This record gives sequence, C-alpha cells and structure tokens, in this order.
Amino acid sequence: MGLDRLFFSHRLPRQYLHVGGTGVDVYRVENHRSRKVQALPVLSFSDVDTGEFADWCAGLDREDSGVILNAGYFIYNIFSFQKLPLRQRSRDELILWRLKKRFPEDLEQYTHTYFPMGRGRVFSVLMRRDLRDRIVELFAGAGRPLIFLGNSTVGIMNRLFRGASPPDMFVEYDAGQVTCCFQRDSVPFYIRKFRVNGGGDLAAELGKTFDFVAQNHGFSVHSSARVFNDGSGVAGALEAMLKQREIRERPVTSYADLILPDIR
Repeated sequence: MGLDRLFFSHRLPRQYLHVGGTGVDVYRVENHRSRKVQALPVLSFSDVDTGEFADWCAGLDREDSGVILNAGYFIYNIFSFQKLPLRQRSRDELILWRLKKRFPEDLEQYTHTYFPMGRGRVFSVLMRRDLRDRIVELFAGAGRPLIFLGNSTVGIMNRLFRGASPPDMFVEYDAGQVTCCFQRDSVPFYIRKFRVNGGGDLAAELGKTFDFVAQNHGFSVHSSARVFNDGSGVAGALEAMLKQREIRERPVTSYADLILPDIR
C-alpha cells in the first residue's frame, strides 16, 4: 500500500469540486483564492453514471481540476513515534504496521496517505478505494484532467496551524459532520470526528472533547477557530459554550480558501 499521488499536488488546480454535506459546489481558483461559479445537483460519485457526470461537467473548462471532499469520506488517525526512519520504504512499513494495529478492517479496501507533521507525529488518512477509483474514472470519461484529490481537513490544518500564532484548535462543521483538531507548538496531536443533530449536540460533544484533551493530554484550550461550510443553525450554541469556558474565537478566512491544498 503506497502513497496516493493524487493527495499531493505540486500546483493548484484551476478549478475544483467541493463535495460537502449539502451538495457539490464548483470553484475557480485565482491567486490562491476561491470563487464559487456553479452549484451542481446533489450527486453521489458511487451512483452517478459516466454520461450524467460528463453532462454536469459540460460547464467546466478542460484544464487542471481537483476534488475536495469533506471529512465524512475519510478515516483519520494521528500516530506518534519516538523516531521515524529516514528511508521512505522503512517509514511506510512502520506506519502501516501501526495502522493495522489500530484499524482491524481489510486495508486493501482503502487507499492510504500519510503526512509527517514533525516531532515524530504522522497524520494518517484512509479513503475507500472504490470511491477513489470511481472519481478518477468519471473525470477521465468527462475529459477533465484530475490532478488533485484531497479532503477539507488537511487543507484547514495546513493553513491554520502553520501561521505565526495559530489557534489551539479548530472546529470544522459541514451539515452535521464535525471534525475538531488540536495542536501544540503548531503540531496536531489529537483529532476527533463525530456527527451532531443541532447546536446542543455540538456544544455537548465539544465540551466532552475539551475535557478529554485536558485529562489525557494535559492541554487546556484558550483559543479556537470556527471553520463552517454550513453551520448557521449551530453557531449560537458554539459561541455560548466557548464564552462559558472563556475560550476566545479567532477570525478565519473563508472555508473555500482554507480547504485548498497548501502549495508553497
């Protein structure tokens, strides 16, 4: 199981489809900023046929394209090692060994990608192989070059945690799908995904997560960033919970800009 080249891009796609919890939006990328140009009907890459997808792509330019899916399509793990091997093959084998201990399912059903984050930590990402292959097949059938297949959380992590004064954690919310990630000295150390039904659920689950991180990692949260794709119905509950815990919110740029691959 090698690294999936589509998760690593050496240049930004000129356009990309963001597959979120409420549908699919098409963005143009100009000067590292995203501009929404089209909303597609709600689609499932698993069910749509090639001809239908080609029709939907008729309005897209025939140039470098990307797909960014929300966190619901992925399985995340953060692994810690005393030291990572310098040789790529040895490093791959060590991380795969750790993953097999954590994840008992048949890994051949998944494509695996990992990102070294420093201090011996690795961010591991699993995606269903059949979904990955289907997306590649659909773009090929539509005559659109696919150069990047990524997920929203990695883009947010890279852009928020690499700054001069990053927030202690961020909350990513997309139509009930929540991902919260915590960092110490700009290196993520804990990530959790869960689904909620309303603002009360979100506040309760985040409160439990803050307590778990404090008790098991000795880390108190003082600042947070809210990264919402669609969260108008839960924003008030989140604000109230953070205020009660005296956690300040950090302003962030748009969700669409944060989820782009971080090309340096």
